[in-house]
Amino acid sequence: MFLKRMIVATGLCAAAISFTAPITSATEKCAPFRVVTDPDGRMVKLIDHAEPGASHGDVRIGYTAVHDENGSKVGYVRWSVQALGRDENLGNAILVFDNGQIHVQ
Repeated sequence: MFLKRMIVATGLCAAAISFTAPITSATEKCAPFRVVTDPDGRMVKLIDHAEPGASHGDVRIGYTAVHDENGSKVGYVRWSVQALGRDENLGNAILVFDNGQIHVQ
C-alpha cells in the first residue's frame, strides 16, 4: 500500500542539507517537514561478495521515490547498507530534493 513508511526530518535541516544557495538563506527556509516512501515501489539490488548468501562485505543498494503527505512526488532516496559482521551493518542514505539534499549515515 502507498505511503507505508514515514521519514521525519526535523532539527537536522540546517546542518545536514547541502544547498547551492548561501547558508544564511538556507537556514531561514529550513523547517521541520515529513516525507513518505513507497516500500512496494522501491528497487533493491544485492551485491553478494565472498560466500554465497548473507555474509561480511555484502552490499544492498536501493532507490525509491519520496512523496509529501499529499502524495505528490518531491524527490527520491538512494541508500546502501554494507554487512560488517553478523549483526553489524553500515548504512548511508541520500534524500534528494529540488532545493537540496539530506545525507544520513
